[in-house]
Amino acid sequence: MNFTKLCISKFEILLPMLFLFFSSQILAILCLAQVGINTTSPSATLDVNGDFRVRNMTETYGDYVITTDTKGNFSKTKTYLLYDAGEVVASGAVGRSLTGDEIMEDIDLDLEVPVLIPANKEVKVIITYSVPMGTILNSNPPNTYIGATFFKDNTEIQQGSRKVSLSYNASQTNDRICNMSTITNSYVENFSSLADDLVVKYSIKGYIEQYSEQSNLSYSYKFNMWQPGNSNYNWGKASVSYQVYIK
Repeated sequence: MNFTKLCISKFEILLPMLFLFFSSQILAILCLAQVGINTTSPSATLDVNGDFRVRNMTETYGDYVITTDTKGNFSKTKTYLLYDAGEVVASGAVGRSLTGDEIMEDIDLDLEVPVLIPANKEVKVIITYSVPMGTILNSNPPNTYIGATFFKDNTEIQQGSRKVSLSYNASQTNDRICNMSTITNSYVENFSSLADDLVVKYSIKGYIEQYSEQSNLSYSYKFNMWQPGNSNYNWGKASVSYQVYIK
């Protein structure tokens, strides 16, 4: 008997059987297309019954965030992501004096933020500002409006502007209290996708509208703070901040 020939003959018989067996297993895996870890009945492509962690992930800035539902199913959601943020805080008080009936507009408060709108993204910009303003001591005003004017690239955006009335003190006896207020507002703007980057400048400027029967009397006002340093008497400090979100 030729032993070599017999072994080859048996191998030739087993080879097709092995091929059929492993092919069926591979086909079964491809058909099911589900892998379970710590479970024998996966309900997703990868079903993990327990905790998991990922190491050495590549850091990148994407357009999606990963979320889960109450059953642990993962999905990706396209939503606004924080891209940039910043703030400008006033460095000093800004004072102005008016006489009689007088309106003073566009008072420079040194409150401006340049905001970068990146190309090829939907962008949401949120601007928030807070500006203390009022009279100085011993300068109780007549009928006066005082406020903040909101600008985008030197053009007023009215939904961002605000003003208030300063109450009139006829007795003129209150020489230890400033007649003041603080104006705070938020402005939101959406940008469609642009072909190129765009820089937009948002700024806050002061506004005074005074009406006085005494045309020869002068009244003084302050914006941003009472004064720098410790003697600010809780006026606070004016600021303007921005947040840029993209998706």
